[in-house]
Amino acid sequence: MLKIANHPAFVLPLPERHRFPMEKYDLLPQQLLYEGSIEAVNFFKPELPDNQHILAVHNKTYLDSYTS
Repeated sequence: MLKIANHPAFVLPLPERHRFPMEKYDLLPQQLLYEGSIEAVNFFKPELPDNQHILAVHNKTYLDSYTS
């Protein structure tokens, strides 16, 4: 099953006429549901990764800068 990360908490308030208007990111899942391309069960809210996964792609200094 196709899993799609999506949650209202990930919407960032951006200025009007911003290059990447957030409204389209809210409308896209609604459109996919409306046209039947996906079902609500396809969506999930991503959880924070554990440090092991973060350290697989970033160094410890980078991780510490966000967790201290």
